[in-house]
Amino acid sequence: MTEERPLRIAAVSFLNARPLTYGLERLSAGRVDLRFGVPSRCAALLAAGEVDLALLPIASYAAASEDLHIVPGIAIAARGAVRTVLLVGTVPWEEMTEIALDPASRSSVVLVQLLTAAKGLVPAFRPWDQSDVLAAVTRTRGALVIGDAAFAAKTFPYVYDLGTAWTAATGLPFVFAVWAGRPHAVAREDIALLQDSLRQGLDHLDDIVETADIECSRLGLTSAELSSYLGQSIRYELGPDAISGAATFLDEAAARGLLPARVRLRLYDLGSGGDGTTTTTRYQLLDARQ
Repeated sequence: MTEERPLRIAAVSFLNARPLTYGLERLSAGRVDLRFGVPSRCAALLAAGEVDLALLPIASYAAASEDLHIVPGIAIAARGAVRTVLLVGTVPWEEMTEIALDPASRSSVVLVQLLTAAKGLVPAFRPWDQSDVLAAVTRTRGALVIGDAAFAAKTFPYVYDLGTAWTAATGLPFVFAVWAGRPHAVAREDIALLQDSLRQGLDHLDDIVETADIECSRLGLTSAELSSYLGQSIRYELGPDAISGAATFLDEAAARGLLPARVRLRLYDLGSGGDGTTTTTRYQLLDARQ
């Protein structure tokens, strides 16, 4: 962050991102310029150079046309059920002839395609408007539903949690999103700011739940359900097991032609000298799983 302007950040507008932005939202406007949108919008803002950092779907990180680095220690991830990335339908997964895709998160789109292919299934995949994706479910057409809208999808006869499906197949967590930016876009104090914002958010989950009452009512959630979701279903740490999960996903997706090959996870190095942005920790795909 420079003296001339605040750190420009694009964050996901879903409930599961609230702990990450809790501290940021309480800073003065002169320190950060915080914008909200769906994951694909955050990726577009970063690609256009309109923000310095974005909460980026891990698949968008892999598909970026330029060198991006990841803020260490922070992610939106899950080991097992995530509850907000679902495949739903009126028939079992194996009988779906078409799957409507909410394109708001590239990671979730690639994940459902990858898991479907791993089952030996070949349905057609069709992009669908996010606001109407639940209405896409008819007969043998299922739908990928992500984010807050997934809380309203529990009434379908068949509901598959893709976090559960991934961990069952690999034994690893799934990383849905990370803070990412260009190598020299941020300094060590900016990264510390993001890490502190998450610490504050985790320490104040009760406050986040309390201020989300209106959204909870709209989504048919109780405060207890939201508290469980944020405190147990979502994991916010980017540790070695999460890095392994992300590397495995990128490797498997590349092998099936769903993402570019030979993607590395590059992390900002807080231990370097100067501004902390010139050296990165590089994880090759095979190394990350050791």
